Amino acid sequence: MNIQDVIEKLPFENVKQMFPPKMSFILYLTSKRINTVLKNIKVDTIVMTKKDIKITEDKINKLNSWCNVKKLYLNNCIFEEKVLEKALCKNTALVELNLETDVLKNNEIITILYALNVNTVLSSLKINCKEIKDTEGIAIASILCVNKTLVKLSLKNNSLTDNVIHVFANVLLCNNKTLTSLNLENNNIKELGAQSIAYTLRENNSLIKLNLKNNLLGESGVREIMNALFHNTILTELNISTNRIGNDGGQIISPALSINTTLVKLDISDNYLNDVSIYDISKALHTNTTLTTLNLSHNMYNYQRNINIETILETLCMNNMLKVLDLAYNNLQYRGAFPIAKALNVNTILVELNLQGNKLEATGVCEIIEILQENKTLKILNLSKNRISEYLINRIKKLQYNTRLIL
Repeated sequence: MNIQDVIEKLPFENVKQMFPPKMSFILYLTSKRINTVLKNIKVDTIVMTKKDIKITEDKINKLNSWCNVKKLYLNNCIFEEKVLEKALCKNTALVELNLETDVLKNNEIITILYALNVNTVLSSLKINCKEIKDTEGIAIASILCVNKTLVKLSLKNNSLTDNVIHVFANVLLCNNKTLTSLNLENNNIKELGAQSIAYTLRENNSLIKLNLKNNLLGESGVREIMNALFHNTILTELNISTNRIGNDGGQIISPALSINTTLVKLDISDNYLNDVSIYDISKALHTNTTLTTLNLSHNMYNYQRNINIETILETLCMNNMLKVLDLAYNNLQYRGAFPIAKALNVNTILVELNLQGNKLEATGVCEIIEILQENKTLKILNLSKNRISEYLINRIKKLQYNTRLIL
């Protein structure tokens, strides 16, 4: 029995008592009774995820009547023609709209976007429908020229190319001064698109979060982005993971890290960085005074052993700023655990460390666990998918330490 069936059978007063004043509520919009209930309960978030729901004008009008609804998630829903466009033009409360669907057609996307010309309250828009290509992308860019309320925009999992990114970059540089978060993960952005983004980063004074994960930037594209960080003084979070940087990535990334004073979170995972690159990055962190979260997971597949692994790990873990460090799947093997244990013995900053899938041996893991009984700052340690026997796991669980272990 689902939540709708339960509500149907309860007296209204009982239903009202079930929900705190600001509780988010998952709604499928299949019951008139729920419509009545929601008019009397302060609900700020509605999620519709059922594939057979058809969003009609009548249902949208009911949403508009629920004046407390601020967040609306319409995932895999079917829409009547121009329904969302009309709703967005009228609505005065909705601040977040999430459209994750495979059924939206290109012309429907365009009509939704045009509604943002007149909507003055929506601040967060996510369109993940695999249908946004150049035409729709340019329409979104044109909206950003006039819309003054949108601060978060996610166009993840679409097909945006360098041509559209160039238009976006110009808009962010010349017209839009409000957007603070831009998610372009899993598109088709290459070196030319990276050049446009980099040019914008040098001058833009509003964007603080940028996600370029899983594009086709390559070594040259990432170089453009990192060079822009010599001049950018506002960006705090950057994700350039899964962009095929290659073995020379450390030489590209480390100079910017040495000088940049605003970046707080950096994700460069899954980029085929080798041991030399990781070492270059770890040395750069000695002069960086702001970075607190670094994801280096899924690198060092090509471990050339040009630099002693102990030196690399000690340099990373002895850093005085990093609070979250992800080294999962870096082929550390049996030699990796001992320098980590040595560093944790004196590190008083690191709060979370991920060592998942590194083929660590039992003796090295025991060394780390012993240190945890003295370390008072590490809160989360992931040791899963290593070479740890059931006997050792049971032994570890009996020890007393402050850290939450993931085994």
